[in-house]
This record gives sequence, structure tokens and C-alpha cells, in this order.
Amino acid sequence: MCLFEQYIMNWYRLAQEQYYFVTDCVSAKGDDITEMVDEAEDVTWEEFNRHVSNDEIRLVMGDFYDYDDQDNNAGLKFQDDPYVSFHKSVYRGRPCYYFDHSAIEYVFCPINA
Repeated sequence: MCLFEQYIMNWYRLAQEQYYFVTDCVSAKGDDITEMVDEAEDVTWEEFNRHVSNDEIRLVMGDFYDYDDQDNNAGLKFQDDPYVSFHKSVYRGRPCYYFDHSAIEYVFCPINA
């Protein structure tokens, strides 16, 4: 059984939790990221954003993007960037959500997992 399958039963419980930035692929051990990516499942922006707040993304990406739908500026919305994709997987034995931005993975995990 792959790592991702081990966590399928726990996704319902973990769906209630907020996820926080843990690392990116530049700072992490390469094998950990490779395993996470190999086990990943694509998710929508809506699912990703239910678990990872705009403020948490802003900590990682800064103010380059327009994150909130209510913002009235004409900036590029994070979720509309063609070079960003959203995923869920397992990172070092912990369930995670991550986004890939220009081939760099940014990993978020719940605190209590």
C-alpha cells in the first residue's frame, strides 16, 4: 500500500484542519519531495484554499498576486496563474497540500498530523 492510500481514511478528519507552510523543494531533502510528488493527487483551487489560507500563501509568495476575490485591483489572481497547480499528498509521513509554482513545490501540513 502506498503512503497516499494509508491516509485516505484520515482525509475526512484532516479536512477540518488548517494547513501551514512547512518547506519548499529548494530547502527540503530531494527524496522526500520526489516521493510526495509521485504519490500526489491533483485538487482544485477551491479545495486547496479551504485548507491553506490566503494569508498562509501570502507568507510564502508575498504580495505579487491578488489572492482575494473581493480585491478590486487588476492583478493576476493566484488561482488563475497558468504556472500554478494544486495537489494533495503525503510529505515525510504527514498528509499535505502543496502547490507547484514554476516547478517549485511549496508544502503545507496540519500542525497535529
